[in-house]
Amino acid sequence: VSTQSTWGLEMLVSTREENELKAFMDSKWAYLCYGAKWYDPVMYHIHAYTNSQNKKVDGWVKVRLFKGHLDVVALSSPNSLFDHTLATFNHSTKFNQNASAGFIELYTLAQRTAYNVYNFEKQLGQN
Repeated sequence: VSTQSTWGLEMLVSTREENELKAFMDSKWAYLCYGAKWYDPVMYHIHAYTNSQNKKVDGWVKVRLFKGHLDVVALSSPNSLFDHTLATFNHSTKFNQNASAGFIELYTLAQRTAYNVYNFEKQLGQN
């Protein structure tokens, strides 16, 4: 119960990149721990990262237990990155929806450049 609840709060208070890094760190920690490498210097670094990351994991979690399954049904944190005023398709004063077009242009710039440099569709047709 504790692990699932903590994971839910971690997701709520962390960025996508932090959550991806945390998953990698958890996997690396398990690999080193079960490989009897507890005193490897990397373990120190993983613990330092985890301690730093967990400083903002605070809040409450409501869970539902039913027939051996656990579901997180609600959670809240004072450090939540979720902002209700931004998570809407309605006009909001916090987010200028006209900025979306520019964001899409910038976000896809590397993909479009790569496509123009190396025509993948043409190369796939030659295989």
